[in-house]
Amino acid sequence: MTDSSTPMPAVSREGLRTTVLPLARIEGRRLLRHPLILVAAALLVALDFFAILSLDEVDADGYAWSLIVPFTPFAAAVVVAVNLAALRGVRDDADELYASLPAPARA
Repeated sequence: MTDSSTPMPAVSREGLRTTVLPLARIEGRRLLRHPLILVAAALLVALDFFAILSLDEVDADGYAWSLIVPFTPFAAAVVVAVNLAALRGVRDDADELYASLPAPARA
C-alpha cells in the first residue's frame, strides 16, 4: 500500500511517448473493430438513410432531428464499448500484473 503523502514519480514525455502511444494505437484499433461499434455504425447509417428518404419538404427542425436522433444508439454503443475496454484488466484479474511493467502505473 502506498502512502498518500509520497509523491508520484515523474514520467517524462519520452517515456509517455514510448509506452502510451503504441498502447493507445492498439486500443483504438480494437475499439473500432468491436462488434458493438460495427453494429451501431451500420444502424446509424441505415437510420440516417431512411430519415433522409422520409423527409418530404424542407423543414430545418425536422431535418436536424432526423439526423441527430440516430446518433443516440451509436453514442450509447461507444460508451458501453469503451467501458468494456477500460474494465478489461479488472475482469481478467490482471491489475496486479501492471506492477511488473517497466513503466510506472501512471503511464
